[in-house]
Amino acid sequence: MPKAREFLIQLSSVIRCCLAKGEEKNFVGKKSHYIDLPPKDVTRQATFGPDTTVTISGLASTIATIAPDQAATVQQIRHWTREGMLPPVQHPHSGPGKHREYTRDAAYEAAILQVFNGLGLPISGSLSLLGALDQVRREVAKRKVGKGKKNPHLIIAGGPPAGVTVAGIFGQAEKIPNHPFIVTIDINLAKLFEEVERGLEKVFGKVKSGRP
Repeated sequence: MPKAREFLIQLSSVIRCCLAKGEEKNFVGKKSHYIDLPPKDVTRQATFGPDTTVTISGLASTIATIAPDQAATVQQIRHWTREGMLPPVQHPHSGPGKHREYTRDAAYEAAILQVFNGLGLPISGSLSLLGALDQVRREVAKRKVGKGKKNPHLIIAGGPPAGVTVAGIFGQAEKIPNHPFIVTIDINLAKLFEEVERGLEKVFGKVKSGRP
């Protein structure tokens, strides 16, 4: 879908080559820093009622504005789950014949994965993406209690000469520190979160958020 791809390109805001060392970008204010990889284990061991979890098809519905081909999205979610990128809820009685269920917050992670997928970027086995997803989970948790960043952007930077990849979320009034990395990916989370929360509202009802 041309319109969907155009939206994803706009959402990603910038994939740029920072060829000059010391390039700096300002969002505006507090001291912040990158988080080194790899992230913590993200296995989810919890039980939730039907009003707080969703099946694969329901999860696909929450990101329909970002990924309008629902059949393809369902297959992608299955693939991401098999690859360990999008872990489902582990119920005590899970087993054969049981539908996989995901928390409502998995919609934010699925949206990030779809952005990467839509731009043709590698997903499977990507430590940089796992680190980015870990940062998104933390930001969503803060957002729920009104402590999320204003106008957040997810920054993933890496490549030579440092030879490592780091990820961090920076908000308005926060300065991205100087770095020697060649490649930087900048995703506008504020816009992405708006799309996800519209989808969540359709599936679950009105979403409570610290950033209405």
